[in-house]
Amino acid sequence: MVCSSTSNAASPTITSLGEVVVLQRRLHYRRMMFLSVALPADHQAGYQFKTVLLKSPTLNDHTDVCENYVEFCHTVRPGDCVRLEGWLEDESRNECSMVVSRWQMVEAGTRGKMQMFALEDSWPSRDVPFIGLPKLVLQCQVGYEERLAEYISNEYGGGCRTSWTPLCAVGERMLLIDKDSRLRDWQSVLGDVNLCHVLKRIYTNLTEVATSVQGAAELLRRMAPNGCVLRLQTFPSRYQKTIADYLPEGMCHPREYTHVAQVVYVDGLYLLGIAEPEQCYIGNIVETSNGRLTDSVCKAEYKLAEAFRRFGYDVADEGKQMVAMDVGASPGGWSRYLYNKGVGRIIAVDKGEVDCSETDGKIEHWDMLGQEAIERLLDEGHKDMLDVYVCDANLPPPESLAMLRQATDLIKPGAYVVVTFKNPYKRKKDWYEAKELSFADFSSMCDSTTEVHLLANTPNETTVGGRWKGGR
Repeated sequence: MVCSSTSNAASPTITSLGEVVVLQRRLHYRRMMFLSVALPADHQAGYQFKTVLLKSPTLNDHTDVCENYVEFCHTVRPGDCVRLEGWLEDESRNECSMVVSRWQMVEAGTRGKMQMFALEDSWPSRDVPFIGLPKLVLQCQVGYEERLAEYISNEYGGGCRTSWTPLCAVGERMLLIDKDSRLRDWQSVLGDVNLCHVLKRIYTNLTEVATSVQGAAELLRRMAPNGCVLRLQTFPSRYQKTIADYLPEGMCHPREYTHVAQVVYVDGLYLLGIAEPEQCYIGNIVETSNGRLTDSVCKAEYKLAEAFRRFGYDVADEGKQMVAMDVGASPGGWSRYLYNKGVGRIIAVDKGEVDCSETDGKIEHWDMLGQEAIERLLDEGHKDMLDVYVCDANLPPPESLAMLRQATDLIKPGAYVVVTFKNPYKRKKDWYEAKELSFADFSSMCDSTTEVHLLANTPNETTVGGRWKGGR
């Protein structure tokens, strides 16, 4: 759709904002409209947001508003990609005033886009004039995005923010990793097992920005080396067929390809790039990582490994002389982690099976309840014997802490203590109250206490850690 009005010879030179994506619009009187738009940045690898005060050519007249401006007001909605031309007035890096002379609909938005841009927090602050292209874009399931952002910021530094779009399958989220992060490439991601089992896909080598699906396809066509065949990976996946239809026949193939083209829809724009297969990761990370984590022992091991790293615990120097108790040990992942770290004796307490194979007898399976094991050690006269106490038992937090308090005389001052707070409650209110009271109780027994929602935790549990106070 193209609409225009005739201007006389004395009119200023018409300039163009180019193609922009409308994020929000607000009518300001009859002849002016505020637009929040996203567009590729000039001469930089990134994009920007602008606030545009769009004016009618008849703003200073007493005649009716011109037809093209009226139609623009009634037609353009958030999510639309439009081309704007007119007389540019005051302009700064992220604001401008423009008298509209001509506009063209490039790509109409969908209902999902309108839902997305109706929310103020669906894109970064409009006060930021420029946003560089992310080093990596990580796709994950809903519920993990905040934990992932915290984990990546703590472990790798640099900027990391979350994004979403209702255009994708329910429950998918994205994390945009800045270039200053130490999480450098897809090899770095796959090298971190805590990331692997919660991420779905990795998008890398994003170098260009497009404002429409057709524009993204045209950019890919121009960027592609002569004679190459592309495998397309898009987020959301619904764009994969659309982009393939815009490309020349035979340019895309899901198996017989020479290069990989990745397209990610974020902040109303399409970030894209082309790379050779060895420069990016192809496939579903969850499927690959689950192939590596084939048994429950291995999967459980990563939870304690992440907890020790997040809490800053290290048993390497004195491990051979250490004694640990693992309550709720089945299938044996936590005990095996402690064994691999060099702990000399691990008492694995559980009525279920515990894998003690190939541990030189250092893991002892006590087939009993935790309370019974603690009572047995106390009856044998042991005191201050435990350097590490960990509990992943499927118990409500108050019961787990009652068992910890029962072991008071067995735990050395300064010992490492890690307990999982499980959620058996039907109401969220009961869970939050129990967790708050239990953490206060845990803090009365331990110093330097921390509660973390680990990546390895389920959505309904958290992990607490601290150093045992002892008899003080």
